[in-house]
Amino acid sequence: FFKEFGISSITTQEDTKRYYPQNELAASVIGFTNKDGHGFYGVEKYYDEYLSGIDGRNVTARDANGNDMPYRYSKTYPAQGGDDVYLTIDMTLQTYLENELTEMVNQFQIKERACGVMLNAKTGAVLAMGSVGGFDANEPYEIYNKEIAADIKNMRNEDAQTKARNAAWETQWRNKCVTETYIPGSVFKVFTASAGLEENKINYYKDSFSCTGSIIV
Repeated sequence: FFKEFGISSITTQEDTKRYYPQNELAASVIGFTNKDGHGFYGVEKYYDEYLSGIDGRNVTARDANGNDMPYRYSKTYPAQGGDDVYLTIDMTLQTYLENELTEMVNQFQIKERACGVMLNAKTGAVLAMGSVGGFDANEPYEIYNKEIAADIKNMRNEDAQTKARNAAWETQWRNKCVTETYIPGSVFKVFTASAGLEENKINYYKDSFSCTGSIIV
């Protein structure tokens, strides 16, 4: 085979690729890189300038025939590794959170995904942040929702198929916790209670309230 096509040798070229060992865990927070190795979503994109590093390069001189000049004319600039980013997310808590969210989504057939956040109440540090359904950071272009993937595959109109695929990608990549609006409901009771305590209108140890749905102030 090699002689027939004039191939005299086989060479290999070293390359690097970002790999996410936890696959879909916290994928919407971490994000992923594109084929050029630059951050495309999430923390990867936000801190891309610091994570990317600097590519190495060789500067050489060549003669009129394109041949390399003697080595004293060449100079090598080694690659510089990027910085590291350490998150406050706890992997164990993240796993618990996403498992519970997934169970809830499956049980109640949630169509618009679900999200949850766990914070350190004293510091505000994010201990877990999850969006379900998400995606596998190693295969971000695979549509994770099987029903949506099947519907797109069965589309006969190419333009409609492309539009639906792009919409599915955008949805599953998005961190629902920080990019989508929602009605706060009971979550906002914390602000009301905090305001009452700060203004000394209520006593933490003595006062109690019964929520009947609404109150006219």
